[in-house]
Amino acid sequence: MKTHLKHLAAALAFGVISAGSATASILSFNDVGDNLPESYGDRISATHQDGIRYYSGVGVGWTPNVTVDYGGADLRRSTYGYGNFTDAIYHATEGSDFGITFNADDGYGVALYDFQLALSGNESFTIDNISFFDGSGTLLTQIADLAVTAGSTRTTVDLVSGLGGPLAASTISIIFDISGLGNNSDKVGFDNFTFGQFAWADLDEDVLVNPLPAGLPLFISGLGAIGWVKSHRRKKSRA
Repeated sequence: MKTHLKHLAAALAFGVISAGSATASILSFNDVGDNLPESYGDRISATHQDGIRYYSGVGVGWTPNVTVDYGGADLRRSTYGYGNFTDAIYHATEGSDFGITFNADDGYGVALYDFQLALSGNESFTIDNISFFDGSGTLLTQIADLAVTAGSTRTTVDLVSGLGGPLAASTISIIFDISGLGNNSDKVGFDNFTFGQFAWADLDEDVLVNPLPAGLPLFISGLGAIGWVKSHRRKKSRA
C-alpha cells in the first residue's frame, strides 16, 4: 500500500529528500571529553559550537531543528583502539543495550543516513540486533546478527545504498542490543552518525513511497559484514 510521504509518520524516502531540502550533520565525537555530554549533537548550526567541532555532509547545511537523546546511557569517548577511528564512543555498562534517539521539531523530520562501528582488540564479535523505531514505538526495521570484524577496519551501516534515500521520520530511535556481548560490550566502538533534517512542507505531496518493511535487508559494508561493499564517500574528512 502506498501513501503520501508528506503524511507518513515513518517511511523510507526514495530520493525525494534532495540536497536542496535536506541537510546533514555528522557526530564524530571530537572535542567532547571522556564522558559524552547529553547535549552533544543538539541543534547543530555551525562547525564550531559550544566548544565542539562538528562536520557536515550529504548536501549543505546543518540540523538546527533536531535534538539527540542518549537516554542516560553511560557512553564514553575513546581516542584510540577502535579500528582506525581516532574518536569513537562505547557503552561502558556491561551486558546491557542502549539507544540513541533523534527528535525533530514540529513540522520537521529526521533523515538517518548511516553510522559506523569498529572493534577494540583482536577478537571479532556479532551484535545480536540493531533496531530502528519511530516516535510511537513502531519497529521500522531491524538488523540481526551483525558481524563486526576486528582489525584496522570499520563497518558501515548504510541506509541509503540500494534504496535511494535515508530512513525518514519525525523521530528515529536506534536501539543497540549488545547484551549478548556480556563483559565485552565495551569492545564495540560507534562513530560517524550521519543524520539530517527536512521540512515536511518542502516535500512534494505527490511523491509516493512504500512504507518501510520491518524485514529490510542489511545495508552493510566492511570486512566480514553481510551485504554489499561500498566505498566511503564524504565531502569532508572525518575521524
